[in-house]
Amino acid sequence: MTNSRCPALRVVGSGSAIATASRGQACLALLRVNAGGTVLLDAGDGTSRALAMAGITPQSIAGIVVSHLHPDHAAGLPALVQQLRLCRVAAPEPAVIWLPREAESKFADVMAFYGLSARRLDGVVRIRYFEPNRGFAIGGTLWITPLPNAHLTPGGRGPLHSSFSLLAELEEHRLFYSGDLGGPDDLHWPAPERVDLAVVDAGHLSADAAARAAFEQGAERVLLTHLEQPSPPRRAANPDLLWAHDGMEIDW
Repeated sequence: MTNSRCPALRVVGSGSAIATASRGQACLALLRVNAGGTVLLDAGDGTSRALAMAGITPQSIAGIVVSHLHPDHAAGLPALVQQLRLCRVAAPEPAVIWLPREAESKFADVMAFYGLSARRLDGVVRIRYFEPNRGFAIGGTLWITPLPNAHLTPGGRGPLHSSFSLLAELEEHRLFYSGDLGGPDDLHWPAPERVDLAVVDAGHLSADAAARAAFEQGAERVLLTHLEQPSPPRRAANPDLLWAHDGMEIDW
């Protein structure tokens, strides 16, 4: 998946609910996963500029997967789609955008509001909708499984939308991205229990509780995101516990 010149994962936006000068809204870039392409997990506000600052070109983006439809995870999509439309002249295939099924009746209207009709997006992006626990491939090599969590259920924050964690698998590598959590029980993934890296929301759980639950589930390393605190948690002495910041690069 990676080589000495390219990390496996780049933190484009570290998931802050409120964007600050040092923390962007949620977006992770899995790099060079599909014949040199890039797959984004979430696209919070400011994603287009953050990608440019990270040196990730629109031509390299093979896919985008949105965990849930809150603005800090999805509000950057219209601007990113426009960026793709203007800059993907040499791209061999459309970028695939995967959204929760409930977005199917809404997404075209949102794009049309910004002047991005289906005709203007033809050949630029291809829209797909995922179902809970049904995996799908991007580029034939990366396998994504959306795992429902309780962030937006009656046991979480109210029955507004669906919310998912994302399990990304490539060859022998596994990465778990929690999206936003309803509680520690959301930190689970299908067997085998081992994942190379768990990217975990520490905004809706305490940093200690999020890290502990992920390690207990079988994560080899844990990257805490959705952080508002300016300093690492007490467990940061553990070299396998990482504190996300924008621009961070990680190999799995």
